Amino acid sequence: NILPKEDFQAFADAVNEKTKEQMQAAERQQITPILAEMIEYAYPNYQPRFVLPLPHDWAVAKDELRVLCRFAPGESFVLVASDSRNPEGMIYVFSTHALYVISGKTFACHIRHGSLYNAFEGRPYSRVIPYQILPTLKYHDSASTRQVTLPDGRTVKISKKSGIPACLDAIADYFKEPNAHAKKTTPPLEFLKGHTLIVSHLDPKMTEKLTESMRALARTKADMVTLAIMAEMETFNTPRIRWGDQIGFTDTMMHKAIEIARDNNLKIVLKPMVNCKDTIWRAWIDFPDASGRRDLTAWATWWDEYNKFILHYVEIAQKTGCEMVCLGCEMSSTESFEIKWRELIHETRKRYDGLLTYNVNHGGADHVRFWDALDVIGMSGYYHLGHYMRQAGIEGVDKPDYRATLEDLRTAWKPIREELRQTSRQWKKPIFFIECGVLSARGVSRTPWQHSSPDLVYDGQEQADFYQAVFETFWDEPWFLGFAWWAWPPSLYSCQEIHKQVNFEIYCKPAEDIVRQWYGRPRPFSFQP
Repeated sequence: NILPKEDFQAFADAVNEKTKEQMQAAERQQITPILAEMIEYAYPNYQPRFVLPLPHDWAVAKDELRVLCRFAPGESFVLVASDSRNPEGMIYVFSTHALYVISGKTFACHIRHGSLYNAFEGRPYSRVIPYQILPTLKYHDSASTRQVTLPDGRTVKISKKSGIPACLDAIADYFKEPNAHAKKTTPPLEFLKGHTLIVSHLDPKMTEKLTESMRALARTKADMVTLAIMAEMETFNTPRIRWGDQIGFTDTMMHKAIEIARDNNLKIVLKPMVNCKDTIWRAWIDFPDASGRRDLTAWATWWDEYNKFILHYVEIAQKTGCEMVCLGCEMSSTESFEIKWRELIHETRKRYDGLLTYNVNHGGADHVRFWDALDVIGMSGYYHLGHYMRQAGIEGVDKPDYRATLEDLRTAWKPIREELRQTSRQWKKPIFFIECGVLSARGVSRTPWQHSSPDLVYDGQEQADFYQAVFETFWDEPWFLGFAWWAWPPSLYSCQEIHKQVNFEIYCKPAEDIVRQWYGRPRPFSFQP
């Protein structure tokens, strides 16, 4: 019935009070993270759940549901879904403690919206159902719906297209054999003393060079190598990705590189990466439509291509026993697709038993919201040290001929250490410099991401001072997992020509001695955020 506005307000108060009492009195039990994950991934396409469509063109905001449902300490939502085909506008809230079933009329009372109240059939209704009870309920399935009899005898019909029956099946599956769904234990964390090495086409001659290079890498007292494998996009806004056989890099070559690393007693981080042939940085990959908005169809194509690329090398990592896989490198424009990243992580966990990380660009850790699903926070350590030097009051930083001293570099890294300490503490994850380094050139330590150019002058000591300052700053931190310096050459150059090697490589340069000194020290690891 249509209620006068003043009557509806009083009626809404009564419905809200009754609902609150019911929810507060209901029995709850904290569900396991495994069950929470099963519920989430049972939902079709693992879609975003910030707003729920309901019949009659209305929507439910997540924060409004939070006020209505969250009465148990520490309770939060696992998933919120609605059956838009149900004339009662039923909402299903899977929380960390129980399932809430709420009618559209009850929600309308909660937000005190009389016209929305009258848009739905039936009477106000809400129930709290413990997860343990759900598998015992009576179900009747037809081709398009599931009819469920709830504990109070009420029958609700749920469209199978809503995705809710799939979540109920996941819960039933869990309670049949909860031990069968126990998570695999991840390997223990060990401090990583490593370098990054880019692996490309391996013919017999290049295989010989790679073998020689890997032996030299091991002589730095390193115990790990990050093997970076490149895929390519034609342009930053072309969603197709070419990799593997398509660009002449076979799985046989990948296995050979892993074999060479193992022959040198090196642990392996496998790191598939994407580069754009038009030289645009991968962090700026984007697919705008004619109006400048995101072309979601193009993005969907890109994600399908990217998942195939990554999961192929994940399976190789599993077969060859690689200790860690990095699922992406400096993919800043993709980081807002949290759900897509969580889907990829979930699919990776199905295939791979080792550690997982993602390589965020320096200063970008706060933009990534899926660290909880990973084991390690991977970081590119190319921080704008000139900015931190300027903040510290160091004079002359902006002069073209400025050359940072070791003390200047120590000063610049200190506030960065505190930033990373807080990031580790926030997510309860260790920090790993999966990339870090600087050119062997004068003046570039202010901007260590800078690439080589003809006007730069070789300065091996400034590079060595950069390495020394980083080691001193992070070596003893209990939340810091180690280094994979960028980058070790897959083919060694002549040591008589290092003055021509104005690049990131440290082979035969003073920085190599710095690395060998530090890597020769024992460094046990026991994570403390």
